[in-house]
Amino acid sequence: MKGAAPPKELSAAQLRGRKQDKVYEALRTRILDGDLRAGARIRIEEVSRDLDVSHIPVREALKRLQAEGYVSNEPFVGTTVTDLPIEWVEEVFELLEALETIGARAVCRSAPDESLAEIRATVDRMDDLIDDPDAWSHANVELHELISSAGGKLLTGRMLNSVLDNWDRLRRRYLSEVSGLRLAEAQAEHRAIAEALEARDEETVVRLVREHNRAALGAYARHLGLTAHR
Repeated sequence: MKGAAPPKELSAAQLRGRKQDKVYEALRTRILDGDLRAGARIRIEEVSRDLDVSHIPVREALKRLQAEGYVSNEPFVGTTVTDLPIEWVEEVFELLEALETIGARAVCRSAPDESLAEIRATVDRMDDLIDDPDAWSHANVELHELISSAGGKLLTGRMLNSVLDNWDRLRRRYLSEVSGLRLAEAQAEHRAIAEALEARDEETVVRLVREHNRAALGAYARHLGLTAHR
């Protein structure tokens, strides 16, 4: 019996890509977790030393983060973590509404019954997390991603993940003032959405998804003194 083939060595380009991914994920996680707050300066030398990589993958990772809006680079200032502009609040919920509407329609039309049962089970589990806003919010992201994946809309799912990252930054910043105060209401909305999905009632679930996102937007708008345009 022949032994297992030795693992192939990675090319220089693959190694660079892995290092860049390592830096990108590390910095992105620190931003999303709040370890790097808005305005925090990111110094290439420090990141390079902390992650044991050269300056090149750090620079490339920062370019990706800048393209996604996590950081900005200003002359004589350097790279800093961006704040979530107030103008983004409405856009985040508009995008969530649009993408989740696409995903929910697809679920009603083609999701297997097993996926619908998994959605219901996730909502049931979230009932026990109402008193733990952070744990509930993590499960909330899982629920929204689950609904998107159940419909098989892969591109929509990837776009949704990016928007949910920005929602998570928003949620973490205003957890006590907004997000944490709406959990019971949001959970009731989730249950109604899950029931409509199980019934494969496309028009009802679309209406509920819109109402869910607009109610959340309204809570943020009131707190921030915004005028919601819907």
